[in-house]
Amino acid sequence: DQLYVSSVCDYNDYVAGFLKNAIPKFKECVTDLSDRDDTAMVFNNTLTELEEEILANMMALEWVGRETKKLQN
Repeated sequence: DQLYVSSVCDYNDYVAGFLKNAIPKFKECVTDLSDRDDTAMVFNNTLTELEEEILANMMALEWVGRETKKLQN
């Protein structure tokens, strides 16, 4: 990915945007996703593998949604 190669910080910010959009949509999560350090980019609680997978899938859906909107404009 060119963004990652050109700037790791910009890439991390880009990906973090998808995570921030996905978090409030994961209402059934048992782990408190609001307990996190956004600067260090870590959750203060350990997520289960299933929770990690669900968040990753939700982030992918956020990306698809953004790309779809780009194509529609």
